[in-house]
Amino acid sequence: MSDCQICARYREGRPHEGSVGGYVYEDEYWYAYHAPLAVATPGQLFLVSKRHYLDFGEMTPEEAASYGSVVGRLYRALKRDPGVERIYTLITLEGIPHFHVWLIPRPVDAVERGRAFVAGEHSCSESEALDAVKRLREALAQDVS
Repeated sequence: MSDCQICARYREGRPHEGSVGGYVYEDEYWYAYHAPLAVATPGQLFLVSKRHYLDFGEMTPEEAASYGSVVGRLYRALKRDPGVERIYTLITLEGIPHFHVWLIPRPVDAVERGRAFVAGEHSCSESEALDAVKRLREALAQDVS
């Protein structure tokens, strides 16, 4: 789709612009990369469809079948960090109409929980994000399911 920001970034060879450390995960249907520092907890990921569509109703059967497996692998990788207690998944598709999922790790010591945590203001440093990306890649390499 010509006016989709994500599709435009893919076409221009900059799909994970605003991220740190490049892809954490990539397969036939998905890219996963660290969310922009200004809005992310360390390790917060965007899981983004390679093909342009808006929601689950527009997925092919293959994309739908792969979604659970990919999210499961990313959750397992995120949960290997002993500082992460929960991972929240958020899909709104209001800002950018291209299927993308926010995977938001909540630290054990976070005061806010649930919706209050998700709605809160977050940011992390580049070094925190790079450390998280490194740990996630290592965890994904060990998870062969």
